Amino acid sequence: GWSTTTTDLTIAPGELPLAPGNEYSWEFTAWKGDEPIDEEVGFFAIAPAELESELEILGACLVRQEPSSARTLLWAMILETQELFVEAAWEYEQAFRQLPTARIGYRIAACYDQLSHENLRDWWNERAREIEL
Repeated sequence: GWSTTTTDLTIAPGELPLAPGNEYSWEFTAWKGDEPIDEEVGFFAIAPAELESELEILGACLVRQEPSSARTLLWAMILETQELFVEAAWEYEQAFRQLPTARIGYRIAACYDQLSHENLRDWWNERAREIEL
């Protein structure tokens, strides 16, 4: 694994041997001296090359969709159906900023659930429930 004694770590594209179509996991542990103080774990997948081409075509078609909140929401839904949950969650969050609805909040929570990010899942579920009330 990677480790650093600084608070900033940059990895250049291509530095890690990540291949299209594969799934990966990551783990981050913050230490204070010899004592671990926080830990996060996550998972992600890289789209297969053929899917990446299809997504580029779909993305080009969505450019004309108005308003921009609808375009962002559609893009998030496409990414989620392709199980690209990290990207989908980010796009849903952008849509939520433009149109804060419970339904979008629940979609964000569902993406984080797929990524095993329980804290973020619970936070977004709570936020969505607050909007419903």
